[in-house]
Amino acid sequence: MWCCVAGLAEVVGGMGLADLQKLMPVIISTAQRSDIPPHVRDGYIMMYIYLPSVFKEEFKQYIGPIIPSILKVNV
Repeated sequence: MWCCVAGLAEVVGGMGLADLQKLMPVIISTAQRSDIPPHVRDGYIMMYIYLPSVFKEEFKQYIGPIIPSILKVNV
């Protein structure tokens, strides 16, 4: 799954910052949901690994908002 998520992050990078700003609320809210299968939620959480490498400094604004969904992950 990680290669798909990495590729998706690159696609979002190609779309640009404006589209990232539209997508991040959806990504964050989906990653926080408890009514979806864990493997689906994990895919959204994995976006947090790859998006910073694509967007660099522009991703900093999302660090705070993504923390709650990271803390909800069941290990």
